[in-house]
Amino acid sequence: MIVILVAVAAHIIRVIISSDVGKEVLNHAPGKCHLVPGIENGSEDMILLDGGIAIITSGHRDPDVKHLPCYKDVQGFIGMFDMNKPDGAVVPLHIVGDIDTDDLVPHGITYWGPNDQGEYTIMFVNHPTKLDHDTVEIVSFNPKMPQLIHKKTITNTLFGFVNNIVAVSEDTFYATNIFYHHSFWGIRLEKLLMLKWGQVMYYDGSDVSVVQDGYAASNGLARSPDNKYIYLAEAGAKSVHVYQRGNDNSLILKEKVAVHTLPDNIEVSRDTGDLWIGCHPIIWKLHRHLDDTSQPAPSQVIRLQVKDGHVTSVQDVYSDDGHRLWGSSAALRYKNGLLIGTVVHKMAYCQLDNLYM
Repeated sequence: MIVILVAVAAHIIRVIISSDVGKEVLNHAPGKCHLVPGIENGSEDMILLDGGIAIITSGHRDPDVKHLPCYKDVQGFIGMFDMNKPDGAVVPLHIVGDIDTDDLVPHGITYWGPNDQGEYTIMFVNHPTKLDHDTVEIVSFNPKMPQLIHKKTITNTLFGFVNNIVAVSEDTFYATNIFYHHSFWGIRLEKLLMLKWGQVMYYDGSDVSVVQDGYAASNGLARSPDNKYIYLAEAGAKSVHVYQRGNDNSLILKEKVAVHTLPDNIEVSRDTGDLWIGCHPIIWKLHRHLDDTSQPAPSQVIRLQVKDGHVTSVQDVYSDDGHRLWGSSAALRYKNGLLIGTVVHKMAYCQLDNLYM
């Protein structure tokens, strides 16, 4: 009995420490910032297309919180924002095709292209409330005709709570199961017990396989501009993994870097290869925020500089104790601008000074 009590007490202490109880956040920004109109219920993930066009997922809610009253009237959508017009607003994109847009709960997003016709293949994770499993939706997008054309829905028995996705061709992608389970109690128990059941999956165009597992909440995914490396944010371990892609699409670990904050989505600057990561510096406040969206949570953005698959520096770019932006989940840079998304709050645009160019 004493052994059990000691083990329980040790786990409780571990949970308290890992949840950042007692940690404080200082406010700083890389330049002047403002909130972007058109986002009220999250800008969870985003991608940057050629010419500064950002595509954003909004209206996300985790499978274990979707029933809560604060999400009752939230409508999910895919939006577009022109980084060349920082004073502009997010414009929702109409989706044409065989998809229930009234039950759209978009999460992680990725793209491939453009092709010779200027079209992009966009893939995003969806958590339909009417289903007991997640899907990956594939659409096409041409900036000259701002709408999304639905092409395909992918489902698989290996899909648990799918978080993020990264395309490595027009037909293939890697994706993360942040949690093995998709149910309320399954997800809550994995969080409480800090189980390392997160996975990375690979879709080869016809089937899904698990290529890595054993993560404490496998979260954001991204690829290097040359497609040689895959970057993974392990949220529960507050670390970023760098993998080299094998010829058989296996992932070979090159490096694991502690970032001392919960990393969410990873965006890669194509001109420099830098990783821009939206982070959650105080985990217990994030969980409270997701259960009650009226409660603030702090935000943070970090930049990792990478050379030949090795992280050479980690920089704290933006930090907010919750006075402006709650629960930052993604950040992407275009020229001298930084777009910062959130899980279920708003979105901010910040000017970048020369230090981060």
